[in-house]
Amino acid sequence: MLDIGTGSMWFIKYWNNQNDKYFVGIDPMIRKSAFRVIKRYGRSYLIEGVGESLPLKSNVFDEVTINSTLDHIENPEKVLSESFRTLKKRGRLRIITIISHQSKPISPHIGDIKKPILMKILKENFRIEDEIWMDQKKKILYLEAVKN
Repeated sequence: MLDIGTGSMWFIKYWNNQNDKYFVGIDPMIRKSAFRVIKRYGRSYLIEGVGESLPLKSNVFDEVTINSTLDHIENPEKVLSESFRTLKKRGRLRIITIISHQSKPISPHIGDIKKPILMKILKENFRIEDEIWMDQKKKILYLEAVKN
């Protein structure tokens, strides 16, 4: 599994306790004092990097997650493209994101991805299987898609 925008890395502890598969987390803000560029943690690997340019081979992951990340980056389209590249055929993409902010995004929310744009990008390469509004008021959307 690949997690783009691993952040505080809380998911690694959960993953290592629940799974026998490998977990790869990538984030530009992995603490250099605690981790080298690539650090193994149980069955997990942390990589300092960005989702727009994943330093990983193509067609290697069964699952990619992007949790609360697309609205923090300047080019969400590139992250989705890289997600597609690294997923195996019929691999799963799971996204949780804030869809729309005010007219000017509030820091640290750099991006302002609109649902129609997100859906158009996804439908080019994925079959959307699930779409749930987790919080209609805050516009938090959960999407699950499968690579064609």
